[in-house]
Amino acid sequence: AAALLTGYTISETANYTGAAPATSVVYYAEGYQSQAQSIASKLDISQVRQATASVEMGNHEVIVVLASDYTG
Repeated sequence: AAALLTGYTISETANYTGAAPATSVVYYAEGYQSQAQSIASKLDISQVRQATASVEMGNHEVIVVLASDYTG
């Protein structure tokens, strides 16, 4: 999936340590909704959500969590 995101800075790829979502989702920090929607569109992910306290964003603006539905 990271290879499909040309033009974006990918600062990290890793296994997500939070609760595994049933479907792939793009989480974003406040103020980064448009970037998250653009990334979701490139990856064909329909779920785009603002991060809540239950999503550990660290210092990232956008996090992509791929689930078993992702066919990339």
